[in-house]
Amino acid sequence: MKKLTILTTLIGTAIVALSASAADTAPAPAGEVDVTRCLADPPEWPGRLDSELAAIGKVIAAAVRPADQAAAHLAAANWLVGIPISRAAVRWLVGMPRPEDLGSLASRADQAAEHLDRARTALKSVGQTTGADAARISELKLAAESLEPFIKLFAAAGGEETDAERRSAFSEAALGLAMARESENPDLSACALLWQSFAWECAGRRERAMLSLPGALTQPVQPSFDFLSRLLRCRLVAEDERYAAAFALVSRVRASCDQWFPKEPPDQLAARRRLVAVVQYEIGRSWLKQLTGRDSKTAADEVAGLLAGLRDVLYDRDTPGPIYVPENIVPILVEPPVVSASRPTSRPARASTMPEAIMPHTASAPTTAASPGE
Repeated sequence: MKKLTILTTLIGTAIVALSASAADTAPAPAGEVDVTRCLADPPEWPGRLDSELAAIGKVIAAAVRPADQAAAHLAAANWLVGIPISRAAVRWLVGMPRPEDLGSLASRADQAAEHLDRARTALKSVGQTTGADAARISELKLAAESLEPFIKLFAAAGGEETDAERRSAFSEAALGLAMARESENPDLSACALLWQSFAWECAGRRERAMLSLPGALTQPVQPSFDFLSRLLRCRLVAEDERYAAAFALVSRVRASCDQWFPKEPPDQLAARRRLVAVVQYEIGRSWLKQLTGRDSKTAADEVAGLLAGLRDVLYDRDTPGPIYVPENIVPILVEPPVVSASRPTSRPARASTMPEAIMPHTASAPTTAASPGE
């Protein structure tokens, strides 16, 4: 009886959160949610990446001085694990990668590792420096150290090693992210916490992952990575087959978006709610399967009704609405150097986005690749 009361309470909480978010949406046709379609890349995505990829190659080719060459290659490495993988990385994070996603993540990370090596080689060839030049070189070296564990994490996503070797690679990446977690850059610190927790999960260390993740209902400080950390925690609660608790938590997260991000435009808030709703839908499907297996028809029917309501959150008539994905899944720490014939210069980035034109000699990531299961 006590378990039934708890279940009824959780379902009631989810219904309240669902109705609050669905009130302004147009009714969607009956049927299941197509999660793949909801999380698909926008049509303009490949073209944008190709343009940036071609342009940053020109920046690298124009860099002459070793410091500028280092900055250009670091900017390339940063871009590769920051922007083109953002959508695949979010799908991986929430447990719904496409078949090609993990191979694409690994391919981009391998390219980034090559540029990281070239940047370090260029830094070694820099002579004695003083003043502003010395500070610049120190910042570039720190950026290289900060980027390396992210590169290792994404490289491990599509590895063909044994399970034990992959777990070891994820553990190494998690340990390497400890320094970035202590960064004074709030974006870098929040990002490192998110991906370190996920790396521990991939390494088979869920308890350690959960210990480092903030509470799901704690208001985010950093709007991108802190928000994703809440969704990761909800997902891991569900992975422990605590579906009712996870479903209720993620319902509360979705209902909290307006309060958490009051200055964001309505379109972006709706996109955030849709990302949460996709996670909620997948948790709900697993919960429904569990209830059906236990022959709990009444509870299963109520959960099925909640899932039908989620479709109204995700769809505008028969088309999935845009899903929130951060512009970059790793902060941009180094921008490409600004090089001129008379006075080559470059500048480390603080916490900005990459200019429109950028990227290197490496080939773009494959569009298809085998994806080992997590």
